[in-house]
Amino acid sequence: MTIRVVAAVDFGTHGSGFAWCPVDSVNDEADRKIYYFDQWQDQPVVYPKNLTALLLDGQDKVIDWGYAARRALSNAGMRSGAGDLRLVQGFKMWLRAGDTPANGHLNGTPAKALPLIAAYLRRLREVAVQHITDGGYREDEIRWCLTVPAMWTEYQRNAMRKAAERAGFPATPDRLLLITEPEAAAIHAFARTPAGAAELPIMVVDCGGGTVDIAAYRPEPGGRLAQLGHTDGGDLGSSYINQRFLTGVVKPRFGAELLAHIEQHAPDALQEMLDAFEGAKRQHDVGRDTPLSITIPGKIYQLLHSRGGLQRLARMQGGQDFHVLVDSADADKLFDGVVRPLTHLVAERIVDMRNLLGDRKAGIRIVLVGGFAQSPYLRSQLTAFLQKRYGSAVELLIPPDPARAVLAGAVHYTYQPSVVSSRTVELTYGISCSLPFEPDVDPARLRFVDDRGIFRCRDRFLVFVRNGDSVDIDQIVSNELVPIRNDQSDMSYDLLATTEKDPRYCTGPDVRVLGTVTVDLGGAMRLPIDDRKVEISMCFGGTEIQVTSRNVHTGHTLRTALSFNPDTGS
Repeated sequence: MTIRVVAAVDFGTHGSGFAWCPVDSVNDEADRKIYYFDQWQDQPVVYPKNLTALLLDGQDKVIDWGYAARRALSNAGMRSGAGDLRLVQGFKMWLRAGDTPANGHLNGTPAKALPLIAAYLRRLREVAVQHITDGGYREDEIRWCLTVPAMWTEYQRNAMRKAAERAGFPATPDRLLLITEPEAAAIHAFARTPAGAAELPIMVVDCGGGTVDIAAYRPEPGGRLAQLGHTDGGDLGSSYINQRFLTGVVKPRFGAELLAHIEQHAPDALQEMLDAFEGAKRQHDVGRDTPLSITIPGKIYQLLHSRGGLQRLARMQGGQDFHVLVDSADADKLFDGVVRPLTHLVAERIVDMRNLLGDRKAGIRIVLVGGFAQSPYLRSQLTAFLQKRYGSAVELLIPPDPARAVLAGAVHYTYQPSVVSSRTVELTYGISCSLPFEPDVDPARLRFVDDRGIFRCRDRFLVFVRNGDSVDIDQIVSNELVPIRNDQSDMSYDLLATTEKDPRYCTGPDVRVLGTVTVDLGGAMRLPIDDRKVEISMCFGGTEIQVTSRNVHTGHTLRTALSFNPDTGS
């Protein structure tokens, strides 16, 4: 089927949206017409993203989604009580195995996240398909792209693909691409770079609701980008400021017991107050001389009144009890818990980039994107930090609409994936196997004799690509293996990953098993054992790992779909 449309979905912790572009003869990114959708039901303001939220009933059935879900919960509460209805948010971060309530995203698990992500993406896909087909195109003419955080593991990326497939997106990799969020932003920034300035390396700082991703790219001839070094980042999104507002401001003023009661019995009203804080914090900047004023929703105000909380609040706020007030100094503290670690990460990444470029004074263009990039305080603090430390050598660029940068770049990438020439491998990858025994290196306990009479060493780590290697997008690494026993009718191996550069054994404490593959030797069984070869190939240049196993004698090729474990770390 001919691809006539490319569409990108940016699935975020706080908000999610889509954009699309017809495929025609336009090869210049700057001339492409990208269509965004910004008319979400019940949205408070025009915005390219809907709220990443689901309204569930007592049986976890989806009642509504997005901003409409929050409105439906509020309406249900006003009529006769919300009953078993609950609004679920932040479930994207549940894919981070081991998340705890301390990080502000509840204690969800990957198993709980997958059906929720699939349910949300299904609703988003339906709106996107309707919008695109209204333009005269068919659904089977669309190539899709889904954005993922750069810091996610193989398991988390694989889980997102599975969730997307369950939501009705195409199951084939050529019809559903994945791209990391900072890479998409880098493509967008590169497309908008003025002539004559394109030679500067780009650092993308993607500040979303849940995470901050930092990645660097070097422009190459032909208008392509090569990743420069590792991706960095952390849990420093704007939602953590909201969490600090709850624990550092609201909790001491309302009291821990009352706040817990509100969280359990009036979550919609609490979310309304957090939305008010979200709007207020976008006005906060360095040197602000008036406090942030957050309106207390009526339902919460009634609870404060009936439980004696108003007196406590008024006592702590100089008599004011209609709003939660946050003075400038306290607001600075809320932001600094996220902004200061972020600026330190940027400084560390600048050092890394200059080391890789071989120039300790190299010029760098930093592109700040994501919803949090709209914060005046973040912009002011980062600008002041960069100017003080680096002067004019480091330039800060903020797109006119930073919330759309990832979507726009993902559309460009889906239109022309070859815009990225190479990526940096974040881990060392390989397989488990048996290799010739080396007496001066390998321990005797790992030695055994194969059916050829050759001494071999078990539990070896056969490296395909090393942590930090720059790998071309179309580069394939292959190795051939033969069975160790005459009666062996198949060969199994584990796909391994580690942060070590040169692992020798697959039993090290940092070595993780990502998946297991079995190859049937089939018609090769009648051949001498040395001729029963299996070729294993891996492609690491894409956003996801691709593994292919081939029975050399029969030519049968198995394109492996790995089921990654959630305990592979982050």
